[in-house]
Amino acid sequence: MLIILLALFLLLGCNKNNTLIDHEENQDENPVDPCSILINGIYPYPSEPPDSGITGKALIEYWNIPEDVLPCLTTKGLLETCLKYRQLSQHFLLGGLNGIQSGYDYVKIMLCRGFPELEERTDALDILIEKYKSINTVDYDTVQILKNILEYGGFDYFTYCLEIMLGQYAFLQNATIKQKIKLLSELFVKQNFREHRVTWFYFEGPAFVMARLMYLDKFQPFMDYYTSSSRIQNFVTWASPIYKEHRSVIVSQAIEYFNLLITKQ
Repeated sequence: MLIILLALFLLLGCNKNNTLIDHEENQDENPVDPCSILINGIYPYPSEPPDSGITGKALIEYWNIPEDVLPCLTTKGLLETCLKYRQLSQHFLLGGLNGIQSGYDYVKIMLCRGFPELEERTDALDILIEKYKSINTVDYDTVQILKNILEYGGFDYFTYCLEIMLGQYAFLQNATIKQKIKLLSELFVKQNFREHRVTWFYFEGPAFVMARLMYLDKFQPFMDYYTSSSRIQNFVTWASPIYKEHRSVIVSQAIEYFNLLITKQ
């Protein structure tokens, strides 16, 4: 009798172990879909602050976009996710020790893997331009924005960040004539909006993108200006500060450049 009970016990134990093994195997066969975490096609960053003891790489990773989520994002969703990265404009500003460009590089290399991913997307420039065009410059409240300087850049948080992004060589170097015309048209709109108000803080976003476009195309009037001024060279390289007269020259040359592109369509 004892031998029979022992045999039954061992048999039940084996069945239980086999059930656990089968369950674990089924879990491996049905992993959680990383795409299911998206909300309206956008990655939702953590809403809760991290544990107080978390530091260094773990903290950066906590606020980062998980690698397995990147393929789930459309380019539009990826752009919106990048723009929602916590304190993005502050990182661009405070990380820009040499100029705004170094702030962008800091975010791209050290903080958010969404930016290098966006630079790899072949349709990124079209998505960026459409986002830029969607910003209402007619009804925008320029008084409200001055109440929170940390959100203020150019004239709008998204405009400021988008102009830095639109000026990246990764997006501009393969731009078509049609894309350049479309982008310049909107840059003129945004620049015209800025010209009609005075502020103590001024980021030359439109001029930065215009200058880089002309530099890439080696537009001769601009290249003559570029080679004659170290400040303009630093502006093209780092988006470092320039004076109003520099901006005026760049904008006027960009209008010439724009008209030249029109003839090439």
